[in-house]
Amino acid sequence: MMKMLVVEDETILREGICLVGDWEKYNIEISGAVSNGKEALEQIAINQPDIILTDVVMPIMDGIELTKRVYEQYPQIRVILLSGHEEFEFVKKAMQYKASDYLLKPAKIEKLIEVLSKVCDEIETERKRLAEEERLQKKLEQSTPILREQYMNQLLVGMEYEEEHIQGQFEFLNIDLDTKNIAVLLCEMDMEAEKRMQSRIAMLQLRELCYEIVREEYQCVVFEDLKDRMVIILNYPENLSAKEILPYLQGKAIRIQKEMVARTGHFVSLGIGRFVKNIRYLSKVYKEAEDALAYRFFMGQGSVIYIGDIEKEDHKDWLILLGKEEELAECIKAGDIVGVNQQMEQYFQLLGQFSALGQEFIFEKITAFISYLLRFMGIKAVDGESNLLLELEGLSEDLRRKMNCTTLSELENKVSMVVIRLTEDINQNRILRNEGIIEKAQKYIKQNISKDVSLITVADSVYVSPNYLSFLFKESGENFKDYVVRVKMEQAKEMIDAGTYNLNQIALMLGYKDGRYLSQVYKKYYEK
Repeated sequence: MMKMLVVEDETILREGICLVGDWEKYNIEISGAVSNGKEALEQIAINQPDIILTDVVMPIMDGIELTKRVYEQYPQIRVILLSGHEEFEFVKKAMQYKASDYLLKPAKIEKLIEVLSKVCDEIETERKRLAEEERLQKKLEQSTPILREQYMNQLLVGMEYEEEHIQGQFEFLNIDLDTKNIAVLLCEMDMEAEKRMQSRIAMLQLRELCYEIVREEYQCVVFEDLKDRMVIILNYPENLSAKEILPYLQGKAIRIQKEMVARTGHFVSLGIGRFVKNIRYLSKVYKEAEDALAYRFFMGQGSVIYIGDIEKEDHKDWLILLGKEEELAECIKAGDIVGVNQQMEQYFQLLGQFSALGQEFIFEKITAFISYLLRFMGIKAVDGESNLLLELEGLSEDLRRKMNCTTLSELENKVSMVVIRLTEDINQNRILRNEGIIEKAQKYIKQNISKDVSLITVADSVYVSPNYLSFLFKESGENFKDYVVRVKMEQAKEMIDAGTYNLNQIALMLGYKDGRYLSQVYKKYYEK
């Protein structure tokens, strides 16, 4: 049943509304009948009706104020207004507080029932919508742990997502992890895979234990990978180096081992990958943790193994190489030709340190980097991009076919030529864009010279920050304030020479307080 509260100061009308309709037939229950808005609010607090049928003009608190209060305190309650013709302006005011409908007095019972039926249908529809939303929300909450593990496992196997997408998914799935400063620990019970599958309670205890111990100091997420091992991903402090953070994590790993034995009698081993600055490298460090954990075969059960302790010197720190690729890509994006030259030289010097891994590795690394540039060019289009895209695609194909390069130096020259041309093109496009911004800003200043032409208003007009606009003006050879003064003085000179306006009029048109002040600025400017 829909509960309805009747609010009417005239007793006959109030009682008549309650008695005249066969309300049960229309699924409506009269939950109360009062004579003013104040009494209505008291009743609402007790009975929480679905519908309020209220007069507009009443003593103590009228229908308008009642509608406003209901809108503010009980937005789910529907209000229907009763008013005379002369009160229609009041009704219009009430409609801003989302009144559902209004009826002119005297209202026929048929019309009242028609309006109430419509409102009841709307309430029922809204109830069904809310119930469906609640059902779906509960279903989502129930499935969130599964979705969370599925998404994290996608990241582990190398599914490529933009960093903003990853951060957005973390927020949606309530994953308490940042995308910066990532470390991975991989924990496995020292027993056969078949027995692990049968020890689900022990796995749950291991999950809780890992989270409990690591969470004391670090943001982290703990979940099972596709091989029934516990993955711990955490954010290490940015101010600590790898050498400093490693002993802390090894200590955490040893605590997990000891607590697991004490609580369940099961032994566990842990592998630790290298520490990276960005979650884009998660799949690589997970693989490292996996490789470290596999070394348990040689070291025995109950081991804590860091990948850096078992790799040969020939397998140098590839993260340095990844970092250099990032720096090089940033220089290319910025159109920094000098920086690209320096970074390319350093990049190939680093590649030379991986000679023990063979020529195949070198070609694969450069091919992967060129593929990244191709994706970047596809998104960040620049003028004349088609030729550069063809060159990049041709270079990528040559690399796959191990193009004719007998030395690393030759390879460096061929790759550098294309990358530097790409950088020059991006730089030229940036210069043209900046020149366009300056031209638009100058045009805006000239057209609005009598108005507010502050750095902020002009920057807003060309959709850049004030600091960036100031920088562009300086780069063009004249700072912002000097340019504004120059435009004003040139226009002042033209108007003075024409003799059409007096000084006070010119000052007003140029945004100065009076002709005397304009005269002082004018003389100082032309004396310079």
